[in-house]
Amino acid sequence: VTLCFVVGAVMLKPDWKAGAAGAVPSLPAHDAANYWFMAVSILGASISPYLFMFYSSGAIEDKWDKSYLGVNRAIAWLGMTFGGTISVSVLIVSALVLATNGIVQVDDYHQLPLMLIPIFGFWGFVLFVASLGIACFGAAVEVGLQQAYLVAQGFGWDWGED
Repeated sequence: VTLCFVVGAVMLKPDWKAGAAGAVPSLPAHDAANYWFMAVSILGASISPYLFMFYSSGAIEDKWDKSYLGVNRAIAWLGMTFGGTISVSVLIVSALVLATNGIVQVDDYHQLPLMLIPIFGFWGFVLFVASLGIACFGAAVEVGLQQAYLVAQGFGWDWGED
């Protein structure tokens, strides 16, 4: 479902050269504190400690050894590429759609689904809500499972599927 943002980014036909040039980091001439706050927030949203703990708990449970290193590098590369592509697509779609409709700052959540409506019509709203729901539900499940692993391992209890 979240691939709708990738499809939307391609359908909007952005100026890819301008997008690549805009992706090069540069400090703004004003409001540097806000810039760094946003940069750290974006980084923190993509690299969450609970994901590392959850993944490592699975490694302990499945008794991974060094032979799993190549497979895990491929999984990490594919996963980060997939997630990164969707993240960049969300930025492209929101920049092209919201800015052209005069929304330069999102002040309320009701403005967010507007980014897919010009591309997919009514289904843009449905796709946005589904994407948001899936992302939130997935994160909640991962956090809950990670906390269960953390408590069980911390107290030395039997844990895992077996």
